[in-house]
Amino acid sequence: MTNSAYGRRPDLLPQFITDSLRKSNKLIRLLTLDENSELAKASLNRFSHAFAGVINWDGAPNVERISFADEPEGKEVLNRLLTQVADHDSSITLFWGTLDVPSATLPVDLAKMHSDELVERDLDFWLFCPKGAKLIEFRQDGYVTSALIPPTPLN
Repeated sequence: MTNSAYGRRPDLLPQFITDSLRKSNKLIRLLTLDENSELAKASLNRFSHAFAGVINWDGAPNVERISFADEPEGKEVLNRLLTQVADHDSSITLFWGTLDVPSATLPVDLAKMHSDELVERDLDFWLFCPKGAKLIEFRQDGYVTSALIPPTPLN
């Protein structure tokens, strides 16, 4: 995928994000391509990748991998991990499994409040919690993984 594809499908964003952007309440901010690249460098790109953007968690510190059976359970797992890794007043970065959908920064409490909409998107996504140096990966194949972000990239 080329960088020119970045953010061309904001229509795939969850309703709570588009509503917030429409209201201009500044709780949620979409990232530019450059901002996305910088934050990915500090989070997603610190891990090695197996194929098609899938993170290879081998060698990553403090990995916790949890399976879930359905969307309600996936939401529960996601909310529990968010509570563990981020203070209620923290800001997180949401990356989607495709560059077509723009990444965003938002309060962790808002992500927890609307976790059902995130889970229902049918897209894999990652949540970068800079305050705790944690990354959460939510995959539609029934797994949620959480890990400390390595201080330097893993190869």
